[in-house]
Amino acid sequence: MAKNKFTFDDLNSELAGLNPLGSVMDKSDFSEVTEWIHTGNFHLNACLSGSLFGGWPNNRSCSIAGPSGTGKTFLTLNSVREAINMGYYVIYYDSEAAVDKDQMLKFGIDTTKVNYQPVNTVQEFRTSITSITQKMQEVKRKGGEIPKLMIILDSAGNLATAKEIEDAATGSEKADMTRSKILKSIFRIIMTPLADLKIPFLFTNHTYQTQDFISRQVAGGGCLVPGSKVKMGDGTLKNIEDIVEGDYVLTLMGTKEIENTWTFDKKTYKIEFENGSVIECSEDHRFFIGDANDDPLDNKNWVLAKNLIKNTEVSRYIL
Repeated sequence: MAKNKFTFDDLNSELAGLNPLGSVMDKSDFSEVTEWIHTGNFHLNACLSGSLFGGWPNNRSCSIAGPSGTGKTFLTLNSVREAINMGYYVIYYDSEAAVDKDQMLKFGIDTTKVNYQPVNTVQEFRTSITSITQKMQEVKRKGGEIPKLMIILDSAGNLATAKEIEDAATGSEKADMTRSKILKSIFRIIMTPLADLKIPFLFTNHTYQTQDFISRQVAGGGCLVPGSKVKMGDGTLKNIEDIVEGDYVLTLMGTKEIENTWTFDKKTYKIEFENGSVIECSEDHRFFIGDANDDPLDNKNWVLAKNLIKNTEVSRYIL
């Protein structure tokens, strides 16, 4: 007789055959943090985990971001030492030639437990980390043992692309638009395997700051010529020279208040879109090249006017 009832237990059985990582939530430890790795700084431990004796979660990816010279690698090496003291092995991907054996020894790191991987391109890093995690997942699925592992990337921001290197070799001045897409691809690919394997992933990245009395993080500058229309917060258009402090404009991050205005004398470019419209702007005016899912706060999703090339997709238009 055909079964006329499909229960939650039946559903669980079906899903178990489709996804070995899934289970009923009360039995799942997939996303559970089972260990905290000391950062080498008690205050940072508390900020990350709520405990002075916590630190980095063992199944999360964490970014150490800041301007150059602020101690990103210093913090990373402290974390490597503490992880090794807890029984971890470390793969250290270095895109800046930032560390060496003597430096690690000065931090008290057991260098016999660190695999050092100089890496130049995002493609190299993607291939390496994907291959390693896939191999370890295969061993785990068969009931084998895998080592406790921490992965470091120092830094994500300094990785080049194969195209960038090729363009440099041939003298091409075309802007490379592939880097941000490949980086996003990497994180989409590795997040689930790293969580499955309980591998903490730390990566450093650079930010850039203004020299204001109260420093702010910014992403490059630029301006439009008088007569350029700007969409205001209420949907109306206004000439850029008529915008004043306190006005609200529509941005990729929603409606924002104008805090300051400036007037510059700069070299300008005329940018023509496929619909025939033209924008005249300074050479360092920035255009958004990401899609709806990309972060407008990420510098990698923008390109300067002087670096634009024909057929570049810009904010849903094609030049």
